[in-house]
Amino acid sequence: MKKPILPIGKWHPINEKNEIGNNTISEIQSEYQPVVEKTIEIIINHLKDNLDSIYLRGSVAKGYAQPIISDIDFIVITKNKNSTEEESLQKILDELIATHFQWIQRIEILFYELTKISRINEFWLKVHSSFLYGTNRLDAIKPFKITDIEAKAHSTGFKSSMEKFKNDLKSGKKRSFSWAFKRIIRTGFETVMIEENSYSRDLYLNYEVFAKHFPEKKEAMYKALDFVVNPNDNLIENLEILKDLTDFIVSKIEENS
Repeated sequence: MKKPILPIGKWHPINEKNEIGNNTISEIQSEYQPVVEKTIEIIINHLKDNLDSIYLRGSVAKGYAQPIISDIDFIVITKNKNSTEEESLQKILDELIATHFQWIQRIEILFYELTKISRINEFWLKVHSSFLYGTNRLDAIKPFKITDIEAKAHSTGFKSSMEKFKNDLKSGKKRSFSWAFKRIIRTGFETVMIEENSYSRDLYLNYEVFAKHFPEKKEAMYKALDFVVNPNDNLIENLEILKDLTDFIVSKIEENS
């Protein structure tokens, strides 16, 4: 049975300076609270003195996560980079989901090293994350505007990324259409984001605004959104949709540049 496409999402507040506000909530959805608390406990015990701080991002942080569909997304800032430590922590969390919380898609962690946090890393923290534990780094981060390049991250390198995606498929490499269509939907929105004076990464909202501006591409973009919710194996049709939307969005990016 196909899953319905639900009109869910949340716009970020934009102030009079065109700065993007944080739209996370202070209270975590009750059904997700035990998982978040257990994950924090595991992170603290695993990283010990190397841990600086923990943040929650994504749909759980914003208050509209859906069982089975949603991941729980964290950002963890460490004092020093330790790939082995990070990999072993992710395995522990994968096991936690498999044994106790099968209704959650995945617990996913982005690791940032404290002394090497980039401006795009700061964007994820300032705009998309809520502080959970440790030293709160959010207030010290300079605000972002919708005109900043970090707010248009999906547009950066979009053409070359889509070309590589298609070439990889032709050469037999396994690539995720879900990843490609998510990027297409978000990049499509970014072509009209400044005109709309609005910001969100939420797919339904991105689709809705794109369709309002470009009704001739509404059907194709809806198919891209439907694939994210209901993946299929129709390679030929998916490639046609991907090429159609990619060519159109590239033309809009070039017009705006």
